[in-house]
Amino acid sequence: MILDNIDLNIWDRVGYETDYKEEGWVITPYTIEYNGSSYGTGPFISEWTITLSERDVSRLTLGKSEEEGGDHVPDSDFWVDLHGFFSIYRDVPSRVAREVRGLLLKLETRHTGVVIK
Repeated sequence: MILDNIDLNIWDRVGYETDYKEEGWVITPYTIEYNGSSYGTGPFISEWTITLSERDVSRLTLGKSEEEGGDHVPDSDFWVDLHGFFSIYRDVPSRVAREVRGLLLKLETRHTGVVIK
Protein backbone atom coordinates (compact mmCIF):
# COMPACT_ATOMS: atom_id res chain seq x y z
CA MET A 1 0.00 0.00 0.00
CA ILE A 2 1.25 3.49 -0.86
CA LEU A 3 1.51 5.70 2.23
CA ASP A 4 2.33 9.07 0.65
CA ASN A 5 -0.78 9.50 -1.51
CA ILE A 6 -4.47 8.63 -1.41
CA ASP A 7 -7.32 8.59 -3.98
CA LEU A 8 -10.15 11.07 -3.43
CA ASN A 9 -13.60 10.44 -4.85
CA ILE A 10 -15.26 13.87 -4.90
CA TRP A 11 -18.97 13.54 -5.45
CA ASP A 12 -22.41 14.96 -4.79
CA ARG A 13 -23.62 12.20 -2.46
CA VAL A 14 -26.91 13.89 -1.53
CA GLY A 15 -27.54 14.65 -5.20
CA TYR A 16 -26.99 11.01 -6.08
CA GLU A 17 -29.34 9.90 -3.31
CA THR A 18 -32.09 12.40 -4.30
CA ASP A 19 -31.82 12.18 -8.10
CA TYR A 20 -30.06 15.58 -7.94
CA LYS A 21 -33.02 17.42 -6.43
CA GLU A 22 -30.69 18.44 -3.56
CA GLU A 23 -26.95 18.91 -3.30
CA GLY A 24 -24.45 17.73 -0.71
CA TRP A 25 -20.84 17.09 -1.68
CA VAL A 26 -18.34 14.84 0.07
CA ILE A 27 -14.77 13.68 -0.39
CA THR A 28 -14.39 9.94 0.17
CA PRO A 29 -10.86 8.53 0.48
CA TYR A 30 -9.55 5.26 -0.92
CA THR A 31 -6.09 3.84 -0.35
CA ILE A 32 -3.79 3.27 -3.32
CA GLU A 33 -2.51 -0.28 -3.43
CA TYR A 34 0.50 0.28 -5.69
CA ASN A 35 1.95 2.81 -8.16
CA GLY A 36 -0.01 2.68 -11.40
CA SER A 37 -3.20 1.22 -9.92
CA SER A 38 -6.50 2.71 -11.11
CA TYR A 39 -8.46 5.22 -9.04
CA GLY A 40 -10.59 3.63 -6.35
CA THR A 41 -9.09 0.14 -6.51
CA GLY A 42 -7.86 0.28 -2.92
CA PRO A 43 -10.11 -0.05 0.11
CA PHE A 44 -12.64 2.71 0.81
CA ILE A 45 -12.24 4.26 4.26
CA SER A 46 -15.79 5.37 5.03
CA GLU A 47 -15.07 6.79 8.48
CA TRP A 48 -12.68 9.32 6.91
CA THR A 49 -15.30 10.87 4.60
CA ILE A 50 -15.09 14.67 4.53
CA THR A 51 -18.44 16.45 4.27
CA LEU A 52 -18.26 19.77 2.44
CA SER A 53 -20.31 22.83 3.36
CA GLU A 54 -22.01 24.96 0.69
CA ARG A 55 -19.21 27.50 1.16
CA ASP A 56 -16.56 24.79 0.64
CA VAL A 57 -18.30 23.67 -2.55
CA SER A 58 -18.46 27.24 -3.83
CA ARG A 59 -14.79 27.95 -3.10
CA LEU A 60 -13.73 24.66 -4.70
CA THR A 61 -15.96 25.47 -7.71
CA LEU A 62 -17.44 21.96 -7.66
CA GLY A 63 -19.99 21.26 -10.37
CA LYS A 64 -18.74 24.14 -12.56
CA SER A 65 -16.96 23.81 -15.86
CA GLU A 66 -13.81 25.80 -16.59
CA GLU A 67 -15.94 28.04 -18.83
CA GLU A 68 -18.12 28.78 -15.79
CA GLY A 69 -15.08 29.60 -13.66
CA GLY A 70 -14.50 26.11 -12.31
CA ASP A 71 -11.05 24.77 -11.49
CA HIS A 72 -11.59 21.25 -12.79
CA VAL A 73 -14.57 19.35 -14.21
CA PRO A 74 -18.32 20.01 -13.91
CA ASP A 75 -19.00 16.33 -13.13
CA SER A 76 -20.96 15.40 -10.03
CA ASP A 77 -18.67 12.41 -9.37
CA PHE A 78 -14.97 12.31 -10.19
CA TRP A 79 -11.55 11.21 -8.91
CA VAL A 80 -8.27 12.94 -8.15
CA ASP A 81 -5.40 11.87 -5.95
CA LEU A 82 -4.34 13.94 -2.97
CA HIS A 83 -1.40 15.53 -4.76
CA GLY A 84 -3.55 16.38 -7.77
CA PHE A 85 -6.18 17.92 -5.51
CA PHE A 86 -3.76 20.58 -4.29
CA SER A 87 -2.46 21.18 -7.82
CA ILE A 88 -5.93 21.61 -9.35
CA TYR A 89 -7.82 23.66 -6.79
CA ARG A 90 -6.75 27.27 -6.29
CA ASP A 91 -8.95 28.18 -3.29
CA VAL A 92 -9.02 25.25 -0.88
CA PRO A 93 -10.73 26.20 2.40
CA SER A 94 -8.33 25.78 5.36
CA ARG A 95 -10.55 23.20 7.11
CA VAL A 96 -10.75 21.09 3.95
CA ALA A 97 -6.98 21.39 3.34
CA ARG A 98 -6.28 20.34 6.94
CA GLU A 99 -8.64 17.35 6.73
CA VAL A 100 -7.37 16.21 3.32
CA ARG A 101 -3.72 16.47 4.41
CA GLY A 102 -4.67 14.70 7.64
CA LEU A 103 -5.72 11.66 5.63
CA LEU A 104 -2.07 10.75 5.06
CA LEU A 105 -1.33 10.97 8.78
CA LYS A 106 -4.32 8.73 9.52
CA LEU A 107 -3.16 6.28 6.85
CA GLU A 108 0.36 6.14 8.30
CA THR A 109 -1.03 5.65 11.81
CA ARG A 110 -3.37 2.89 10.65
CA HIS A 111 -0.58 1.14 8.77
CA THR A 112 2.15 1.36 11.41
CA GLY A 113 0.11 1.59 14.59
CA VAL A 114 2.27 4.53 15.63
CA VAL A 115 0.37 7.69 16.49
CA ILE A 116 2.27 10.72 15.17
CA LYS A 117 1.56 14.00 16.96
